[in-house]
Amino acid sequence: MDVLGLLANISQVVDLLVKIGVMCSIYCVDVKKAPGDVRRLLKEVDRLTAVIKELESLLQSPKGSSKLESPTLRQAVFDLRRLLAEMVAKLDLGAKHARAVWPFKKREIHEIFATIERQKANILLNINIEQT
Repeated sequence: MDVLGLLANISQVVDLLVKIGVMCSIYCVDVKKAPGDVRRLLKEVDRLTAVIKELESLLQSPKGSSKLESPTLRQAVFDLRRLLAEMVAKLDLGAKHARAVWPFKKREIHEIFATIERQKANILLNINIEQT
């Protein structure tokens, strides 16, 4: 995958993060005493968005694009895109009920947080390597 392909994936990740943020905000408003997981997910989405935006900025810089083409980075972005797309689909289904229903079970949301954290760490590691 070249830099343009990676940037396209990053753009899709950003779009999915925005959708998840909006959907989680709706859950927070519509569901009394929304689970702490919703708020935690919103915070994680904000943090991940900042990391992805930094990566995007580095990739668009003249010298950053060649150093940031590791297979690990490409896989991390691809895995994030896939996970976020699955989350959007599930959140969308939960919102279609007569009243909003949080679609994730406790164990499932913990696995999501772990996956996001792992991929975010991979991305940050690649960013740090590029900056040295």
